[in-house]
Amino acid sequence: MKKLVSLNIEELSIDQKIGLMLFMRNPIDAEDLDFTLDMIRNHSLGGIHISFRYVHENYYCPGEKYLLEKVLENADYPILIGDDMEYGFNYGNIELPYQMAVASTDSLKIAYEYGRITGVEAKKGFYNTVFGPIMDIAALPLSSCVGSRAYADTKEKVSKFAAATIKGYQDQGMVVTGKHYPGFGYSPVDSHIGMVYLDADEKTLIDRELFPYLEAIKSADLSGIMVGHIMVPKIDPKYPATLSKKIVDVIRNQGYDGLMITDSFAMIGLTNTFGLETCHQLAMAAGIDMVLTSYRIGCKEAYTYMLDAYKKGIVSEEQINEAARRVIAAQNRTLKKPEAPEISEEDRAAVLQMSVDAVTDVRKEGVSSKLLDGEDLLFVFQKGNLYEDFDTGELKKESYDFTTFEKEIKKNYPKASIVYLPEFPARNQQERFMATTMNYSRIVMVLATKNESYRGTSDIPRRMLSMMEGLEAKLVCVILSGCPYASREFMYVPRIIYAYDGQLCQKTAVDVLSGKKKARGILPINLVERKIMIEE
Repeated sequence: MKKLVSLNIEELSIDQKIGLMLFMRNPIDAEDLDFTLDMIRNHSLGGIHISFRYVHENYYCPGEKYLLEKVLENADYPILIGDDMEYGFNYGNIELPYQMAVASTDSLKIAYEYGRITGVEAKKGFYNTVFGPIMDIAALPLSSCVGSRAYADTKEKVSKFAAATIKGYQDQGMVVTGKHYPGFGYSPVDSHIGMVYLDADEKTLIDRELFPYLEAIKSADLSGIMVGHIMVPKIDPKYPATLSKKIVDVIRNQGYDGLMITDSFAMIGLTNTFGLETCHQLAMAAGIDMVLTSYRIGCKEAYTYMLDAYKKGIVSEEQINEAARRVIAAQNRTLKKPEAPEISEEDRAAVLQMSVDAVTDVRKEGVSSKLLDGEDLLFVFQKGNLYEDFDTGELKKESYDFTTFEKEIKKNYPKASIVYLPEFPARNQQERFMATTMNYSRIVMVLATKNESYRGTSDIPRRMLSMMEGLEAKLVCVILSGCPYASREFMYVPRIIYAYDGQLCQKTAVDVLSGKKKARGILPINLVERKIMIEE
């Protein structure tokens, strides 16, 4: 790894400055890899997203570690190297729960540690930019883009926890990109699939969605913002935020002068409407500093789109200079050394405590905190469905990692029985399952939802809900991983344990079920109020 020196904007050509506005993804072939490395050697690439999800083993690039090594070999300036880190650093030694679990601890110290520990691990792995934290307000249960990825359903709580996490990251020399400006929380649409619409004028936007951003600017020196593909028709009826100068200017006019980067241009909801080349060019014209391009195209193609924006007069040299200035300022932040070279045993203990404190137990009046073992007790585990790979036709299986749930339930409930039910059961599976339940008087469902791109929902499927309704008289508890909002559909259940995410939370949830531990978590959302809101 070379010694890193700050870039001097006065020494850069217009083509180099345009390259600094590009946050590229994986090289698509050997030629594109060579082009990428040439861009880096020429101080003409602002950042690169290196992730196992997009960098696949092939003849020209054996994997993401190889790509990272090549970037580090060729970069003598602090190029931004980023990734999503919603479970902590993806190549680290510690798994963290989603942000809503952090907020359920009701501890700003834990929120700080969440950012700090991730930052230490990321810096050790030579990453310096995090695509987060998520600063959306989880106000709408149907918002599949948000769910348990967000902190809470009020702007005040989101603001406090986001600011604490940002401080944790930035104290380690990380650049954050708080997302998704101006806000996903009030829309049910998955932006990977369709266009998100937000019903707000500028005053409402500043008071509601932008509240966490403005607070983070004041109290945490917010280093970066990721702009979502979000239509706000009352401000700009033509373009979404990533392509709209009007929407970008709302926060610029509030005094923010930090980095602004687009959300991924791989999202089809945007590019189906405006086209990929146009998106790159309009984002630059809107005053956004960096374009997070699509992983479906290479560095050369994305860079060509951006060069053409300048050649065609779509973006001015003045705009490019401003963007390059902010990119260099963000890069310089990453030269700060982390407070520790690696995580300590105390950090590991803090993560364990984070998961223990997060688990939440909601019981109706009179329901015991201890579920007893017995042969009349049936545990029902949701499992993933088989599906055919779209490209290869290969049969694969949706994954739900309930490893710790299974281990701990078998250990604590040796007399009980366990059955496995697909997330989308076939008719005969539903019939056989319902017939099986006749042999038991108590049933515990172990369910999960996923906040993932292209899923379109983070709710429990209707087929599963219908069987739960049929078993209402026997259903004594649901242990739910994932988005707590999914439970609004079965609030009749006498006991719901919210296990959020991760193996540590799973163990704590079973300890709570069996009465070994008392749950400490507090739901950071108002299920009753939000359920009424969507019913109205």
